[in-house]
Amino acid sequence: MKAKIKIYPKGRGREVYRVIAVDADVATFRDLCNFIVFDFDLDSMFHMYRFVFSKNIWGGGPEIEKGSPDMNIVLSKYSYLPKTFYFHYDYGADLLFVITIMSAPYKGEITAEDGIDLIKSVGDFQEDPDYDEDEDDDE
Repeated sequence: MKAKIKIYPKGRGREVYRVIAVDADVATFRDLCNFIVFDFDLDSMFHMYRFVFSKNIWGGGPEIEKGSPDMNIVLSKYSYLPKTFYFHYDYGADLLFVITIMSAPYKGEITAEDGIDLIKSVGDFQEDPDYDEDEDDDE
């Protein structure tokens, strides 16, 4: 199955987003995680992260956490893949990305080895927009 998917930081879906084509028979949750971390220029892969499949990210619903063997499952084989789910990154900063399946099947060709092609990129994401590099901590 091929699908067109939109990914954006929660609350910023009009100004910062990525639209990707995904071959769900090839791409794993780890591939999707890597795409989000690198394309949105997040800090690193060392933070905790997980995919959450319910609206309440702390509600104990279905999820796939960093380090779980389920991160290697191809998307089409996961039994509970709703139209909208979430990528929760860095529990301290509490960054939440919304992932929405826009259309399936996707008719275009997908050429990337990991099964994920970037179709559209809008806006830049800053992990901590309030950070001021000129602040003097010695005061």
